[in-house]
Amino acid sequence: MAEEKFRIRQVAGQNQIWDPVRKKWVALTPEEKVRQWLIVLLNEVCAVPFSLMAVEKGLVVNGLQKRFDLMLYDRDGQAVLIAECKAPEIKLTEAVCQQIAVYNFQFSTRYLLITNSQQLTLFEWDEKAQKYLPIEFKGQKLID
Repeated sequence: MAEEKFRIRQVAGQNQIWDPVRKKWVALTPEEKVRQWLIVLLNEVCAVPFSLMAVEKGLVVNGLQKRFDLMLYDRDGQAVLIAECKAPEIKLTEAVCQQIAVYNFQFSTRYLLITNSQQLTLFEWDEKAQKYLPIEFKGQKLID
């Protein structure tokens, strides 16, 4: 995805990037750049409108305040996909999979996605196996 897709500015020595979902400028950290890359990818390749995305919303897990990176909703407002974004240098390990699974406990989305922009793994709930199985990301339609 080309760099020109992103609106970046510098304010008081801090780089910021425009978030089209939150409709505001946010600090340009390595993880935020991955999150914005994923937002653009889902919007342009999978045709998910920004209006069906939520970014960094709070949730409570086992009494602890947490925040998911990105959630996609269907047109009825049901959560369809939860994504966890890591900085490019962070490896996508079993611990990352467990983190997103814990976040997803209260949502039970159809898809889970983890990425560091170098690697992207998409999982889909398999009713027969009763677990999430990895599937190939091909830019498929994620929202009906």
